Amino acid sequence: LFVKFGRVLLEDSRCIQLADILHGSFPAPKLPYGQSSIAKIQFVTDIKSNSYQSIHLSNFCENDRAHSNQILNQLQPNDLIIRDLGYFVINVFRQIEKRSAYFLSRYNMPALLYNMGSGEEIDLVKELRKLDHKGVKNIDIEVLLGKKEKYKIRLVAFKLNKNQSKIRLNHAIKSRHNNKTLSERAKYLSTWNIFITNVAKEEWSTNQVYQAYSFRWHIEMTFKNWKSYFKINEFVKTCIGPNPARPEIILNLCMTFLTIDFVPKFNYYFKLILNEYNKYLSPFKFVDYLFERFDFWPNSSEKSVLEILSRYCCFEKRKDRKNHFEKLFTFS
Repeated sequence: LFVKFGRVLLEDSRCIQLADILHGSFPAPKLPYGQSSIAKIQFVTDIKSNSYQSIHLSNFCENDRAHSNQILNQLQPNDLIIRDLGYFVINVFRQIEKRSAYFLSRYNMPALLYNMGSGEEIDLVKELRKLDHKGVKNIDIEVLLGKKEKYKIRLVAFKLNKNQSKIRLNHAIKSRHNNKTLSERAKYLSTWNIFITNVAKEEWSTNQVYQAYSFRWHIEMTFKNWKSYFKINEFVKTCIGPNPARPEIILNLCMTFLTIDFVPKFNYYFKLILNEYNKYLSPFKFVDYLFERFDFWPNSSEKSVLEILSRYCCFEKRKDRKNHFEKLFTFS
């Protein structure tokens, strides 16, 4: 699925609670009991090498859209960047392509679409309803994106099942600001997964577009690992003074440990266990083992270590679904 690309970069952000005294530097929405302080972590990782590419601690008020163009500073030719619609900026998509790189993103509903041939505006809801009526579950077309930009992209949409549509709709309703009602157009579009990309049909089939985007879950898994197992949120909250540099220093120290210790060890044993036992090492279970033997370092002669990891620290094989790494290594 990703053999064409040099790196496959995932970017996302996560909010992290800080001591209230840091509100001046990291302001957050006012709470009933007073002011609070929240920072936002902007994170980029490469899933092909399972390595961290960049991390940035920003103000909660700096939304993902404002940070969208920062990826341009680290892009290399033939990179693929996968991001959610929070980073949706048409000019940035154009700049990514100018750098001979690729993108895959969720479609942001307010952005206008135009017919490639006639240049007329496309009523996306109308077109998708036609597909619904015919029982067609997906669409894969080239369109022009943006009223001013008229940027040529590939638009791919997949119809959600009833359960998925209900979950998506409930999430959309809860995400509305100031109790604003959700328009009928937005409600209908929430029943579809809609993506845009500059990866050609010759490289990815319609279904492969969906498969590729599903790997964005890898970054969610990384965030969960940080919070639930490495307790990074709790480390950063220990900064109870007014100095805004302190939480950033703590965060960088945590990332240093992860980058030079945890990730290399995980990657080392992951490959050994996959080759010898055909099993996939779980990053969550590996953390527990790492904390039990904090001082150990990779050594291929430690047969006992491999046996322990393969027995107790791997994903269980399931018939109903594949684990994340199994999908990554078996998709073609």
